[in-house]
Amino acid sequence: MRNWYDESCGCNDSKGNAIIGIIINGTKYREDAVQQAQYEKDMAAVNQAISEIKSAQSECTKSISSVEIKHESDISAIENQISTLSKSVAAINSTVSSIDERVRKIEEKGVQIKITSFKAAPVVALAGSEVDVKLTWALNTQATSLTINGLAAAGTSFTTKANASKTFTLVATDKDGNADTASAKIDFMNHIVYGASSDSAPTSDMLSSLDTKLLSEEIAHTINVNCGSGAYIYYAYPKRLGKVKFYSYGMFEGGFEDPVVIAYKNSAGYMEEYNVYRSSQKLTQTIEIQTAKEV
Repeated sequence: MRNWYDESCGCNDSKGNAIIGIIINGTKYREDAVQQAQYEKDMAAVNQAISEIKSAQSECTKSISSVEIKHESDISAIENQISTLSKSVAAINSTVSSIDERVRKIEEKGVQIKITSFKAAPVVALAGSEVDVKLTWALNTQATSLTINGLAAAGTSFTTKANASKTFTLVATDKDGNADTASAKIDFMNHIVYGASSDSAPTSDMLSSLDTKLLSEEIAHTINVNCGSGAYIYYAYPKRLGKVKFYSYGMFEGGFEDPVVIAYKNSAGYMEEYNVYRSSQKLTQTIEIQTAKEV
């Protein structure tokens, strides 16, 4: 840039005349004192500054672009999350609505009837006898109809007679026609008989006199028999249940004769064939014996 300078600037010639000068990058030069190299150097500095400004502007533009891309990506991810949450909320609302509908129907219809307990007493009786069987039950709500094996019942109990194994089925119906069923059973079975006797051969009367009689269909047991000063151990049960092996003190197999079969009449007058085992010899004191079913 060319300009005129007055005397005060110190740019006059020796006669005090003002001369034309040049300003480069803020520095005043007398035109005749400007060297080409300095000029080019100063211009290069200007161009470098301009280049740096342009580079900074470019980096700034890239940064802004990167931020915008990331911002768009973040917004997209957030929108996807919102969409997923919206679907989840819709599913939850649907489930809640379904539950509300079921609750409404239940409230309209009331609680569906359930039998919470049904029992028979006794559950086991001696074969050949006749016993009173008391059936008791509990319900979760009022029943409009109760039947046991097709016979009408009421309240919470029912008593009937039985002389053979029998299953009882309770059917409870509510006001809406819903029904629930439950079963209870009584089993009739004969005794397992064991004890000590000095008799060398079994009879029905001798078996009746033995100390222990178990109502059971299970022939494997651990028994303790007091033989006193000397007696045989007898172990007898219905023949239909199979055969057993004997173990003394849980270790030694044997010690009993092969079974004999006799007709045994129990205290109810019921007669059945029994397998009767007798120890091979008389024993003394109290003896522990284990029995195991032969397979």
